[in-house]
Amino acid sequence: MGKAYPMEVRLKAQELFCVLRWTLEAVGEEIGVAYTTVQRWSQKYGWQEMQDKLAQAQFDIKADSILARAEMLTTLIKTKDPQAAFAVSSLETLAMKQAEAERAGKIFDAAVGDTPEIKTTDDMAAALREAVTQKLSNMLSDTSQVDLKAVADIQKASKIIEEMESKPKNDDPGTGNGVSADNLDKMLDALK
Repeated sequence: MGKAYPMEVRLKAQELFCVLRWTLEAVGEEIGVAYTTVQRWSQKYGWQEMQDKLAQAQFDIKADSILARAEMLTTLIKTKDPQAAFAVSSLETLAMKQAEAERAGKIFDAAVGDTPEIKTTDDMAAALREAVTQKLSNMLSDTSQVDLKAVADIQKASKIIEEMESKPKNDDPGTGNGVSADNLDKMLDALK
């Protein structure tokens, strides 16, 4: 019987082959496992079929993303609506981040990032904008999340962001270093 490897090693090999589409030889070299072992894992766990399914899913997501971006851009050109501009900006930012991750040979995860400290209305607007961007990303990645409520939530959050960004800089009560209760309530409601 051959050497037993930790589950993490096999899962890393599976990710490299199925998701990043490395060759079995390159996978073996990267993780320090013999080619024949990696080949056996591939056959045993159906990696080729999984790689094909993931490749098709990635293509479908890219195609849907491009179509969604085109539709939002067309809407923006026709209506000049600030909410459409925000949606286009968010989608284009996500597309650029995804392209950068692909060029670097990494898996893009829009959820990765630090939680920002929120002390001012500007901080809150930026955090809400990031949350809306994340929600759009999730919707584009999983079209089952797209429904009328989700679209209405994004629209509602976009209006709140627009209101916050258009207010004078010292609109918060007290020292101006906090978030008003009204704005906090609006933000929390929009993210539900």
